[in-house]
Amino acid sequence: GKKAICYPGMEADLVGAILSDTPVAKDGNFITAAGMGAALPFSLALVSLLCGEETAERLKTAVVARF
Repeated sequence: GKKAICYPGMEADLVGAILSDTPVAKDGNFITAAGMGAALPFSLALVSLLCGEETAERLKTAVVARF
């Protein structure tokens, strides 16, 4: 019953999940990503969860990420 995303083609393995259409899916403490191309947004989602949104935004600016 949690939102999730996975590597394309593996959706059938997300039994019981609500398939997201975003590169990174967050649902409470669950964070999933679509693959290696989502590494930076996935990392920033983890930083946001563990250290706060302000820290994640500061890091996003520091690495000049535009998404």
